[in-house]
Amino acid sequence: MVWTTSKTRSPQGARSLLKVMVEINTELARLHKIIAQQISLNQYIHATNYAEQYISYTSLWNIKFSYNFESPEVALIQLIHLEYIFEQESSSSFIKERQIFSNMQQLFNEYKPYSDEMVNKRQAQMYAYIEMKDEQ
Repeated sequence: MVWTTSKTRSPQGARSLLKVMVEINTELARLHKIIAQQISLNQYIHATNYAEQYISYTSLWNIKFSYNFESPEVALIQLIHLEYIFEQESSSSFIKERQIFSNMQQLFNEYKPYSDEMVNKRQAQMYAYIEMKDEQ
C-alpha cells in the first residue's frame, strides 16, 4: 500500500515522498510530451484510455494539477504506460528517453510506495484491458 516504507513513515518522510513523486511525475510527463510528437498516438489509444482512468481532470499527454504531480498512483500509471510504449517501439528509438525512464523507475522503486504485487497487478490489468479492446 502507499506510504509504508521506512522512508515515508515520519511526517518528514511523507513530505519527502511528495517531493520525489512531483519530480518523477514531472519528468515522466515531460517524456510523454516528447514521445507524443514522434509516435502514432492512435496506436496507443487503449493503453492511454486505461491510464487516464487514474489521472484527474487532464490528459496523460498533458498532465496538469498539483494533485496529479504529487500522486504515487499517477507515477505508477505513467511508468506502466511508458514501459508499454517502449516495448512496442524499436529498441533503437528513444535512447535518451529510455535512460531517463529507467532513472525515474529506479527512483520510484527506491521509495516503494506500492508492493511489487500491486505494481504487477496494475500492469496486468492494463494489458488485459488493451487485449480486450483490441479484440472488439
